Amino acid sequence: YAFWPDSADEQARTNLRNLLHTLRRGLPDADNFLVLDTHTVQWRTASPYTLDAASFQEALAAAKLAETADQQQAQLETAVSLYKGPLLPGNYDDWLIPIREAMQQSYQEALAQLAQLLAEKGSYQTAVHYARLLQREDPLSETAVMLLMQLYAQIGDQTAVRRAYLAYTTVLREELDAEPGLDLQTAYATAIQPAADPENE
Repeated sequence: YAFWPDSADEQARTNLRNLLHTLRRGLPDADNFLVLDTHTVQWRTASPYTLDAASFQEALAAAKLAETADQQQAQLETAVSLYKGPLLPGNYDDWLIPIREAMQQSYQEALAQLAQLLAEKGSYQTAVHYARLLQREDPLSETAVMLLMQLYAQIGDQTAVRRAYLAYTTVLREELDAEPGLDLQTAYATAIQPAADPENE
């Protein structure tokens, strides 16, 4: 019994019976959605249902197949809106952890792609929104803070560039007792350089 690998067979069977009993009570019309017998526990894929995790993956797949930037943006926005946080929080079964981590990674990649697509269109404020979501998702990501700094620089908000950089360096020191990498330091120095005055060139 893969769900309870450390339990004896009889205890695993008892656990499974209890779980199925709870499932029947918690899921209205369970027999319309599940095949339950002495050998099988299976979801009826033909039953009418929606599953946000599946819809999330479908939107990501559609984004990869999109023929235009607008189509890709629309699918990525759909995927991001469907992500509601870590899959099955509070459950730390071994089989679930890699799936949860893969979904989190896909969500972060979608945020970064959205921010970059919107920046290419000149929609910097909306791009900043997604970049900030990315940084909130992973405060220690150098990629996220660099993207955010670059967007602020494109807007011309050097105060926000400094704020983002200093907030990141503070978190980095507190959590990892580390300093920003050379690439980020260089990006910061570039971002806060005053724009060249054409009259002085």
